[in-house]
Amino acid sequence: MNPNTVLGIALTKACNASCSHCITSSSPTSGGSCTAEELENWIGKAAAYDQDATIAFTGGEVFYVRRLLFKAIDIVRKYGLRYTIQTNGYWGEDSDERNSILAAISDCSRLGISADRFHQDFINIHGVVCTFKAAIDNGISSRLRYVYAKGQTPDGVLRELGLNGTLYEPYVSFDALLPVGRAAKTIDPGKFPPEDEHAPCFAASVPTVCAGGDLFACCGESFNLGGNHALRLGNLSTVQHLSEIYQQSEQNKILQAIRTVGPIAMAKQCDIISDNPYDEILKHSSCGSCRFMLNSQERQQEALRVSENLEDKVLALRALYYGELAGANTCRP
Repeated sequence: MNPNTVLGIALTKACNASCSHCITSSSPTSGGSCTAEELENWIGKAAAYDQDATIAFTGGEVFYVRRLLFKAIDIVRKYGLRYTIQTNGYWGEDSDERNSILAAISDCSRLGISADRFHQDFINIHGVVCTFKAAIDNGISSRLRYVYAKGQTPDGVLRELGLNGTLYEPYVSFDALLPVGRAAKTIDPGKFPPEDEHAPCFAASVPTVCAGGDLFACCGESFNLGGNHALRLGNLSTVQHLSEIYQQSEQNKILQAIRTVGPIAMAKQCDIISDNPYDEILKHSSCGSCRFMLNSQERQQEALRVSENLEDKVLALRALYYGELAGANTCRP
């Protein structure tokens, strides 16, 4: 038994929107969707590894490839696993379509709905909020995840969405706008809010596989770094058992330090001199720090040195945050 196993699957890079802050640089013209054969392979490996595993579907926009999503859900049900979905909720504007979809995913363990001002250039925010409310009203565990830019406040956002003081307010969470993906090139650096430099990266506990089988330590910046790097975990289509990936991740010192000490704290300890002013912006962001540390072999070597120096602290924080004991094969990369 391997409790708390979560495998992310990025079903597609296609999306109905082309938001300027998109982590995966998705758009209506982006390709790269998974195949049914790949899904059967990967989900079967997750089930063989842990009969209580959860499959987390993300994109792109998963409902933009609706037939593929429902095929994937059918495979999950066949193996008796749980599943979660992350969506921009664009399908909620029409009440009949919204109710039909919510009925079809009534067994979804968690519905995550993304919202922000960048989405609103393409998506009716009223429909998104209606989807969020209807999901909760129908007993589906749901969370509205709002990405905020510098100058926005949670209270202001809740008032803007009409959710302040309602029973839905506790199910709204906030994530800072990050210099990652398309945002790294298209958004004024002054819009990125500051982050807690000591925060661990819990996203690095959900390995995510994309079309072709490449498996990454998270669904964030690791997708965007080219070549081999510490957050590229291998290919799930070619390994025989998922346990091979987890065993390698257990020994991945950079990954374990990112999960616990946090990427910002690590990046600030990397003694790498650069005259690139954007590096200073990157080092104040979680995903940006991973880009800073891993976008060259020289920097990866320095990140490895830092993670080795932090090894005792990493072991203690793994026990604190994740209940993982040193030497036990309990890693959830």
